[in-house]
Amino acid sequence: MNKSKLALALLSAFYAVTSFAVDLAPGTYRGTSLKDDVSIYVKGVPGRKGSFFAVITKDETGFAYLVDKFHSGKYGMIPLQALDNNVIGASNHSPSLVLTVTKDKFTDQITIVSNKSDNTIGFNTQMSFKLKDKSHRSEWVDHLQGTFSSKENKRAATLTAQDVNGESSLSIKTGDAPGDYILREVRPGIHLVLRSSLTTTGIEVTE
Repeated sequence: MNKSKLALALLSAFYAVTSFAVDLAPGTYRGTSLKDDVSIYVKGVPGRKGSFFAVITKDETGFAYLVDKFHSGKYGMIPLQALDNNVIGASNHSPSLVLTVTKDKFTDQITIVSNKSDNTIGFNTQMSFKLKDKSHRSEWVDHLQGTFSSKENKRAATLTAQDVNGESSLSIKTGDAPGDYILREVRPGIHLVLRSSLTTTGIEVTE
């Protein structure tokens, strides 16, 4: 075996047994938690390097998080909620979860575990995600308009374009929460859903 082939073989063996800490990248990741399918959607926070917004979904439950880097490949996750003054923020600023990013061979891998803090909002089970190819990442966009449907849940909804105030109208025709709503963007790509109704004085929005 010549020197170049030997070096390549040693490098391949090195990658096969070594995991490297890498930075979290925006995108959509798929994984498992207690054998259930889960997804995590990651979006960078504008003007705040090393920080992200993330949404974890499992079945029909989802929680939003602020994700802050505290050293290479490791991040704290703070749950975000709709607060009383119609903003999205944290009622407890202690991270509830710890997210670790590594590259195993040629695959990005995310592991999420409990931080064992006093913050118990959101998910608290271990989750593992893998991403085999960066080209498979899908983009978390700020807004989409159109008609959306789900055959599995027999739901249908229509979303209008966003106006200059960062609001759009959402009409849900079927399912367990039919009605008219206002979507108000309060953080980049994150919206409050407020129920709206037509009254004699115009459209009334409730929390």
